[in-house]
Amino acid sequence: ETFNAISGVFGLKPNIGSYNKLLVCARRAREWSSMDATLSRIIADGLTFDSETYRLAAELRLRQGREADAMLLLDHARAEGFAHGGMYAQFIKYFLGEPHGIVRSGRAVKDVSIAVQLRDEALQLGSRK
Repeated sequence: ETFNAISGVFGLKPNIGSYNKLLVCARRAREWSSMDATLSRIIADGLTFDSETYRLAAELRLRQGREADAMLLLDHARAEGFAHGGMYAQFIKYFLGEPHGIVRSGRAVKDVSIAVQLRDEALQLGSRK
């Protein structure tokens, strides 16, 4: 609604940065369905994800317990050069079940083998930069 009003009054179109801010606000408010709706709108508007969008979308999918979808987002981020240390750290914490990692349904998921694989990828990524 806000973006429609801005577009109508000022003739401005939202960009990926403005959508990312909306995603961050929805995350802070714990409005997961709003994050889903915003991601759908980004796609419908034909915008391209950036590193922040991928990170936020992956966080949402992990929170929803949709690990396979989150891993697909990581694959896309890697392919487009948007995978970075923060995104990998989020996944590693999740799969290690660390207290400050993303918790699904009140419990952390533990899969050390995936965490180790992601750590190794992150280290390779860091050595290429």
